[in-house]
Amino acid sequence: MSSRTLTTFLCLSVFVRAVLNADARICFVDAAKGRDSNDGSAAAPFATPQRGVDAAMPGDTVHVRPGVYRGTVVFLRSGEPGRPIVLEGEKGAILDGGEVVTGWTPAPEVGEGVFKKTLNRAGWPVPHLPCNLTWDNKLVLRINDGNMKGGAGFDRLKAPREANEWDHIEALYGTKDKVTYLRFRDGRDPNTGEVAVGPHWQYDSSATVRVIGKRHIVVRGFTIRNRTVGVALRRGASDNVVENNTILGGKWGVLVGFCWWNLKETGLAADPEHVDVEPLLCHRNHIRRNAITLDFIAKLAPIPALYASRRVRRWHWEQFKVFGDNDREAVALYNAGHDNRVYGNHIFEHWGGIQDWSVGKDWQSEQFSIPRSELCRRLNVYDNSIHDILDDALEPTGGGIDCEWHDNLLYRANVTIRQKGIRQGPTYIYRNRCAAPSATAVFYFADTRARIYFYHNSFSALRGITMPTRRAARAANTWWVNNIFSATELWAPVKSADTMQTHFDYNLCAGSHFRQGVTWQDQPKANWLGGHNTILPDKKLWKDGDLDLTLPADSPARGKGIDLSKPWTLDGERHPPLPGMTPGYFKGARPDPGAAPYPVKNEE
Repeated sequence: MSSRTLTTFLCLSVFVRAVLNADARICFVDAAKGRDSNDGSAAAPFATPQRGVDAAMPGDTVHVRPGVYRGTVVFLRSGEPGRPIVLEGEKGAILDGGEVVTGWTPAPEVGEGVFKKTLNRAGWPVPHLPCNLTWDNKLVLRINDGNMKGGAGFDRLKAPREANEWDHIEALYGTKDKVTYLRFRDGRDPNTGEVAVGPHWQYDSSATVRVIGKRHIVVRGFTIRNRTVGVALRRGASDNVVENNTILGGKWGVLVGFCWWNLKETGLAADPEHVDVEPLLCHRNHIRRNAITLDFIAKLAPIPALYASRRVRRWHWEQFKVFGDNDREAVALYNAGHDNRVYGNHIFEHWGGIQDWSVGKDWQSEQFSIPRSELCRRLNVYDNSIHDILDDALEPTGGGIDCEWHDNLLYRANVTIRQKGIRQGPTYIYRNRCAAPSATAVFYFADTRARIYFYHNSFSALRGITMPTRRAARAANTWWVNNIFSATELWAPVKSADTMQTHFDYNLCAGSHFRQGVTWQDQPKANWLGGHNTILPDKKLWKDGDLDLTLPADSPARGKGIDLSKPWTLDGERHPPLPGMTPGYFKGARPDPGAAPYPVKNEE
């Protein structure tokens, strides 16, 4: 294209955009000065974001001034390509979805310091079941219904304050027979602060901001708090952007897709709101540059003491996973759809980071017509900083077709990458920096049959790769190439190391043990260890706590990899160039393994 033609094209594009947005307007919302009977102008703003969203048409922006805005926001219409409906907040604009509950009364029949309240909430799908509870905007851990029904929950609620079961928990609540019970370790009266609750996570109403089946919506610039889900993109919601928000607490910060559960067992099947038995996929959504944290009422545990002490780590894991209400993720893509992107987010002090998960007709339920393997294509998760995570930082699980998880910084997590049950693939996991330290670098589920490529990752952990023992170790379609594992032991557990089926070559393994109790010197050669790996026994590359995993000039890893920017062959199979490995991605004869090669200058 000539320079004159390019200039004409750009001018025409600007003109077209101007014409398309000529009727666009900005609606203002002001908690202190607004009234919903106003016209939404700068001089006469609305009082609530919902009124602004109701008035907004494609191309319009709803600008929310600082203040606390209680209630939820539901988008009633879509934007258009190039003309989204934008809901944006100034610094200090808070969307508070919690429903305030007062009038807690003592429950001496349970124990000293326990309070109770019957929560019959209008409009809730399950009126008496709060699935999220905060006190003065801090999350309180929920006791699951099974433990409440079986009595273990009540035993915990009445435990004396000096009992170490309260350590780093400090408050608990649970519900039985339509009554919710709440206890603080120090026995405080919950009425001295603000208790807010949210409904069951299975429903649209669980979210503070709801984009249900709508397209071309932008949500940016808010603090979002006190409900079970921060932002929900569900039932076909596509082409939307959630950016630059701070999302606190809840079960999920951002939920994309359809969340299925066994409705008969939960007793929720009869509710009219729960109608999406068949997934309506959500495509091309961007979740970017958000800060997402659990904002728990107590510090989850001293860091890094959480990882130095297995007892403390196991205790917290059990409180959330077994005794509490199971997993919580900062970003959850459940039966989500295709071409979604999650990038540039800061996720910290949370149970889990980013998870893609799906069911489909080939898993647990025959009610779906879409196979599980088709429920995720071309997902791209990159440039996220995720740290201080009680469970898994990244968890790729769904169809995994042409999905990429790359260039993320992951540290102080129980598991940095939990690769689980991907059905079809190929999935590409590359150039992630996993450090400072984690209990396990990669937790690999043996039921994965899809083609998975792990390459150019740097792992600094106590253990390199863990595979469960409840089924035979199989990873015959997984290719581990050009990675660095700096770990005390590479492989666990002991029983599966010799029967493993995988492809593992051109990696650098630094650490004292091949597996627990077996040093590298005493390890008979496993049939899956290729001949081009570099083994450095008794020499980890980085200290615990190091985040900069760049290789120094004298690193033994220098030049020990294989070029993945062109077709390459391993174990007799030829592979195409891999994503992210463009020609020229390294200098010299051979690339450095790991995510952060030595920065060779052009003149070198």
